[in-house]
Amino acid sequence: MFRMKLSLPYLTWVFTPPGHHKEWALGIRVKATNELVGHANVVPVRASVGGTALDLAEGSFVAIKAEHRQRRLTPLIYREMIRRMRLRGVHQFYISTDRVLFAPFTEKWFYRRDLNFKKMYAVSV
Repeated sequence: MFRMKLSLPYLTWVFTPPGHHKEWALGIRVKATNELVGHANVVPVRASVGGTALDLAEGSFVAIKAEHRQRRLTPLIYREMIRRMRLRGVHQFYISTDRVLFAPFTEKWFYRRDLNFKKMYAVSV
């Protein structure tokens, strides 16, 4: 498994962009042990589509512990995040994933270039 050591200031910068909402960060814990097994963060985005400015939300930084992935927690997290966004009047939400989580109304395929994992590991140590 590949892991990166990210500093607290960097994570604070990523998770709290301008206009962020605290309730858009969600964690799932096991009730008996209080162990954090899942996390998702949604950040507000202002985008221009066809010359019209839209308030959107981007789902990012989803993490589910490996032993809990078969429990389908990711769709549960996203449904809750969508509910919370709608309470704030944001109705457009996008994520990028390699799996179909729920019925999408559109799809976009894109390719990313490969990362230099050796360099990333050297920088993060």
